[in-house]
Amino acid sequence: GVPISTQTSPSGNYWQVRAADGSRYLFGIDVNSRDRLDLDTLNAGPSKYRHAFLRRVYAGQIDTGSLAEAQAWTAEYEYEESAGAQECNETSNETGQVYWWFASHNNRRPKAIRYGTPVKTDGTPSGLRYALRFGYDGASSRLTNVWSEVEEDSLTTPIGRLELSGAAVRMFTDPPGNPNMWIQVLSSAVESAWNGAGYNALPANTFEYAIQQDSYWPFNRNRLVRMSNGYGGSDEFDYAADDSAGEYYWHRQVTAARVMDGLGNTSTTAYAYADRCVGGFKDQYGTIQSSPCQDYGEVFFGANTVPQIIGFGSVVETIYNNGALNGSVAHKFNVTDPRLAGREYETRRRDGAGTVL
Repeated sequence: GVPISTQTSPSGNYWQVRAADGSRYLFGIDVNSRDRLDLDTLNAGPSKYRHAFLRRVYAGQIDTGSLAEAQAWTAEYEYEESAGAQECNETSNETGQVYWWFASHNNRRPKAIRYGTPVKTDGTPSGLRYALRFGYDGASSRLTNVWSEVEEDSLTTPIGRLELSGAAVRMFTDPPGNPNMWIQVLSSAVESAWNGAGYNALPANTFEYAIQQDSYWPFNRNRLVRMSNGYGGSDEFDYAADDSAGEYYWHRQVTAARVMDGLGNTSTTAYAYADRCVGGFKDQYGTIQSSPCQDYGEVFFGANTVPQIIGFGSVVETIYNNGALNGSVAHKFNVTDPRLAGREYETRRRDGAGTVL
């Protein structure tokens, strides 16, 4: 196994992980890489959770010599705080009683990642670093920008930028769903390169979604149905509902994926599934339903859980180029042993004539 130990720094205890190659990973070594969540609930009373984030990486064969440890890292992660305390309420379905809980949480998020070797080939310290920085929308805390830079001593030179645009959509439509629950979806991504005076932008990659009912309750899920690369090429996805678990939970699977080059050519992969593997497979009345791994619910999700899909025992991909059959790939996965659940044990490829390759 990987040795994990607790160490002490001037700002308190932290975690250290040592890899077999001598690299060290340090978590929570200072205030910037630590966070605490305080929960105060009606029944449980106050409780505290402490988060330790990865702060520095030391490569065993590089970060050596006489440099101080604060300078000798090959990767450093920097964080910042977003929105502060939140107050929420939840109603019990059994009693109708409203439970209030207060979460004081800083929602720490990445601000920058820096890479580089701390020592030049001649053994002297190096001030050259490659940096990735992250920008967020102030209202929603959504990631909006990622840009890269070269840092050398006190000089910073831009390299490139990725701009992300999105929108917030409701997850539920009608009661009993919570109308105040929202999710963020990505609508476009634009890459730009620094030209010495400004950024030259490439065509935008765009993303389209379709709202589909997901279960017996009117849950709205925004599933990705189309991606466009800005040059005429695109990918499209089809889904189908699987209600074999009864009315309680529906799981949608991708049934087809199409790749179009914008020049009139289309490659389609159709997916067929069998031996649906669901843990804790009970219908809305608590009756255990048939499944190859119906008893895995307590292994993976705990007793008396609602149905949770684990995978399928068989998935067959059939490939078509401009409508002509081009071949297929059949995958088989273990669904009979909880220790091996989901592990692929056979892959069989056929050409367009059906011959096994």
